[in-house]
Amino acid sequence: MAQGNITKRVRKDGTPAYRVRYDISSPDGARSQVSETVATKREAQHLLTRRLEQLRTGDYAVPTTLTVADYLAQWLDTLPGSGTSPTRQYSCQQLVRLYMEPELGRHRLSSLTTLHVQRAVSTHVERGLAPATVRNIYSTLSTALSQAVTWRLVPRNVATGIKLPRAVRRPPTVWSTEQVRTFLAATAGHPLHPMWRLALDSGMRPGELLALRWGDMDLDALHVTVARTMTKSATGAYVVGTGTKGGRSRRVALAPATVATLRAHRASMATIDPAALVFSRRGRPYWHHEAGAALHAESDAAGLPRIRMHDLRHTNATILIAAGVPITVVAERLGHARVSMTLDRYAHVLEGMQERAAETISRLFDGPRDHDVTTASDVMRKSP
Repeated sequence: MAQGNITKRVRKDGTPAYRVRYDISSPDGARSQVSETVATKREAQHLLTRRLEQLRTGDYAVPTTLTVADYLAQWLDTLPGSGTSPTRQYSCQQLVRLYMEPELGRHRLSSLTTLHVQRAVSTHVERGLAPATVRNIYSTLSTALSQAVTWRLVPRNVATGIKLPRAVRRPPTVWSTEQVRTFLAATAGHPLHPMWRLALDSGMRPGELLALRWGDMDLDALHVTVARTMTKSATGAYVVGTGTKGGRSRRVALAPATVATLRAHRASMATIDPAALVFSRRGRPYWHHEAGAALHAESDAAGLPRIRMHDLRHTNATILIAAGVPITVVAERLGHARVSMTLDRYAHVLEGMQERAAETISRLFDGPRDHDVTTASDVMRKSP
């Protein structure tokens, strides 16, 4: 049981004061003593009673004058030693600097309330911030405040239970098969044509393409091994990572025409080091924004809708699913940990495939149909 005592003291100006001391134990079991000073004995008795009750119920927090901004700065300093990836460290730094500090940084950590947090959420929503971004900001804040609870700086996490905007996932912007053919024909002489062709063939993420090494390519066997991705350091600098986003490498089979394009790309290089990047510019990797800007420029020149580098991956998946490639195969090629991820992301592509399945059953069981027989697809085509 926590214990404490009250000691009368005299301040430098000669006025009396009462020091309240009580024992606390840290989360690791170590014990220490905390003291607070008040002006009267009655205040001291009330303070000691309140602190001992808080220690008994688990509502105790170490008295602190830290602001939210001060605390978040200290929390960020602990991330490198906590196993947090450099990319996540950088993301947390940006979220704190751009969103948390401006709205909440001035408040005392001990005085921060759920209402403060909810008002900050509403402010960001009113300013037009994407729901997914708002959710990311406040899930990160909740993580930081959970650590403050563990460190006994606050008795509870006030970011728990706030109402967040619902994340709306819209179908990605993709090209049709005809638009892909148009783009590949129009960009045949572009330095990044091999990268774009590989993206549309393999469904690799942009970072995986940018981190690809020649040692990952087995052009004779018509496949590529996806083993790493381009990522960011804790300072925001691009670096070639040591693994993929999901942590698992995968092998992806390639079309012969894509392999021929990569062979020609390799032949254009003076020397081929297995450790060298497949796609580089003046000896350094391409950055995401460079590849994306070039893609937009070439899309405009070809008269095609603008899409992002990541949308080349979505285009690959959409075309494969629409062509009837098993969803398990598509998930494996994309590197999804679970097929449910693929189903959730591309559910819109599956619309209408139930009707196609019914037609297949009809052909297999009943043979060619008469013209006066109505099928599910006929119904779908006639629907407004």
